[in-house]
Amino acid sequence: MKVSFGIINYNRLFYLKSCAETLMESVKDYPDVEFICIDDNSKEPGTQEYLDTLRERGWKVIDQEDHREKPKGNIEVVQNVIDALSDALNLFVEVSTGDLIAPLHGDMQFVRKKWLKEYVSLFEARDDAFCINFDAQRKVRLEKATYEKVKVGNSTFAIDHSRIIPGAGDCMYRKDLVEYFGGWNVGEEVNAE
Repeated sequence: MKVSFGIINYNRLFYLKSCAETLMESVKDYPDVEFICIDDNSKEPGTQEYLDTLRERGWKVIDQEDHREKPKGNIEVVQNVIDALSDALNLFVEVSTGDLIAPLHGDMQFVRKKWLKEYVSLFEARDDAFCINFDAQRKVRLEKATYEKVKVGNSTFAIDHSRIIPGAGDCMYRKDLVEYFGGWNVGEEVNAE
């Protein structure tokens, strides 16, 4: 199965570099990956130069502003940020070519190597899995959950059948199901309280 990783970025060069570099190092043993960065026209010094180095290393780098259906509005900041993120996530789904997709916020770091084969193996073994979370360090949440333990390779996955679908940036999804469900909502008002 091909896996597409997409980093959603806006003016966070330090985090972008850390996420991209650790990600590439951690999955270099997996033969079929695609790297995408959706950048929302960052102005932070050095960002465009770093994005150019990613292009040179085979990344698809997309300026979100070039694909925006409507320009950023002057609506409340919270709604504007949510819409921009949802737009970026949907753009990532549209341009990705993987069977599995992993939208990432740039503040993630990958400290473990050779983990991707195990995640893909779980998707292959469990056709009922829509997404798999990356966060194995939320001990309090896992202690309160009722979950099934599934061993794949050296990893044990906790499958929580009662949890609502997690948000973007912390999990890997089956692309066909994200498309089936229609992606992320854009333009709907949210309650910021």
